[in-house]
Amino acid sequence: MGGCGDISFSGVHVWGSAEALSNLLLSNPETIKGRRVLELGAGIGLPSLVACFFASHVCMTERREELIEHFRENVRRNLPLIRRRRARDASLRQEDFVTAQILRTYARGGDDAVSC
Repeated sequence: MGGCGDISFSGVHVWGSAEALSNLLLSNPETIKGRRVLELGAGIGLPSLVACFFASHVCMTERREELIEHFRENVRRNLPLIRRRRARDASLRQEDFVTAQILRTYARGGDDAVSC
């Protein structure tokens, strides 16, 4: 049974914190406008997707590769809206401003290394 404390529920559920952060970014876009954004353990990546509308570059990280692919597809589907919102020309490509990476865990110590 999935629930708020069940980590396996990640990737199939929009967490309250992701919704709150997304709303905060939509209400205060100047906090990330033109900046580089990194989301660690993004799950389905709602805040990263919202950040695509304002940030110069967004790096979404997740341990589960299938979630990375879902995020890339979400950005692709929303690219016309992102282009319009960013007031960029039609040549803007997803690769120009989005990086999605698998978060790798070292075998010893459990430290995460991220490179975007």
